This record gives sequence, structure tokens and C-alpha cells, in this order.
Amino acid sequence: MDRYYYACDASSFDRHLKDVDVLVSAGLCWKKEGCCGAGRLAVPKYLDGARSIMIDSGAYSFKEYPFSLEEYVEWVFEFWDTYPQLGYAATPDFIIPRSMDESERRNQIEESLENGWDLMRDCVHPWKQDDIQWIFTIQGSTLADYQHAVQYIWDCEEEGTGGWNYHMAVGSLKGQNDVDEIYRILRHVRENIHSYCSLHAFGLTYQVLKDPRIRNLITSADSGAWRQDCTGAHDRYPKNQGDKLRNFQAYKTRIDRLLEADRTQSSLNASFGRRGWRSA
Repeated sequence: MDRYYYACDASSFDRHLKDVDVLVSAGLCWKKEGCCGAGRLAVPKYLDGARSIMIDSGAYSFKEYPFSLEEYVEWVFEFWDTYPQLGYAATPDFIIPRSMDESERRNQIEESLENGWDLMRDCVHPWKQDDIQWIFTIQGSTLADYQHAVQYIWDCEEEGTGGWNYHMAVGSLKGQNDVDEIYRILRHVRENIHSYCSLHAFGLTYQVLKDPRIRNLITSADSGAWRQDCTGAHDRYPKNQGDKLRNFQAYKTRIDRLLEADRTQSSLNASFGRRGWRSA
């Protein structure tokens, strides 16, 4: 794992997210206006100190997206105009709960990928495609779901209707407690995508990332778990900024140790000519 993104708080606390990589959810940036669900996507404040920024479409926040693909793309580029350190944006996907029946899950999995292809084909001007690195998300809730998603991409690539992107992600891992199952999912995806693809894992906490097998399969990960107290000394989800800052610093210390361990291992592998899972 090369990088870890800390989910922004969408408050003035975000000014403390300095010199770190930050994830911004469109769900936290949606501002309701008037009735009937009307609203707009706003560019957040206080992120000037972020080292780099990734945008997530906010699938956890919406039952249905209140904005079109075109409106989402316009907002992403408006965001980029304000924060040039924005480097990546995930195309709109859908959460796949286990409570869905299999056919509905498969439809949502395929639609998540089709959103990426539609966005790149219809919404992003060719001359702007290199300004933002777009991330397509492989969704699911079971290993079989993710296997279906991977096969669907290969099938669409063969048919010429879709295909792999340089930057891929695995979604709906948030809340999964079985580390071995997460490993099986990520390993299947990593082994069955193009070697040049980077792989982001949404929603992986420190407790999962402690397992080096997980980190060895991915390029980056993110979580908002830093908001939870990991010291036991304060409220679990404090509102006080001082307590939030202590939580963030304690969590960051743990993540920094993992990143440093991976950098050291990568250096050793390079010295001995060994290749890991990640592509160059």
C-alpha cells in the first residue's frame, strides 16, 4: 500500500488535515435547497492543506443520486479549479447490500461499471480526461459478486462496450469484519485485472490493514475511522475539536507505521529484484 486517504469531516476541523491525503465524499457536499430533494453540490472549505485529494461519489449517502453524471463531472472540475491537488475521482457507483436478491445485486454491479464507461464517453471532454484520474469501482457483497463484476468487465472489453480503466477500486468493504474474506475478494480482483491497473480499496480501517496480505494487494485505501476514539480516553465520536484532533493524530500514527513498513519492504524487494502484487 502506497497511500492512505483520510475521509474529510466536512467541517472546520478539516483545516487540521494538513500534509495528508484526503477523501471527500459528494454525499457530504450535497446542499439541499428548497423542497422535493432539490439541491446542489458545493465545494467544501478548509482543504487547502491537503497533500492530495480523492473524490468519492457518496453512494452511502444517497438512495438515488440527486445529480446526473454531467452535473457530477461539472462539480468535480469546479472542485479541481479550487483545489488543484485533486488527483482522483471515483465514478458514481451503487452500494450492494447482502439483503438484495442476486439478480438485483448483479444489475447494480453492472450499472456501477457502466456509469464509469458512460461518464468517460459522454461527459468528459477528451482534452480534459488527463486532468482528473477517474476511478471505476468494482462492487459486490460476496466473493461471487466480485467475481461476476470482474468477468463482466472482461466480457464488455471483448465486446468493445467497456473495459478496464487504469485506476480501479473495490467497494462495499466497509463494515466487513472477516479479514480472510476481504483478502479473498481483493486477491481475486488483483489476480484478474490488468497488471497496469492501480487498485484502491474503499473503507478499510487500520484493524483490517494490519494484515500485510491486504496491503500487498492494493495501491491505496481510505476510511473515516479516525473519527472514532482509538485511545479509550474520549467519547467514541466526539464533537469537540480537541478530542477529534487527538483521535486523528493517534489514528494517523498507526497508519504511518504501516505505510513505513510497506516502503521498507518495497525497498528490500527492489534490492533483491522481487516483484510484489502492485504494478509499477
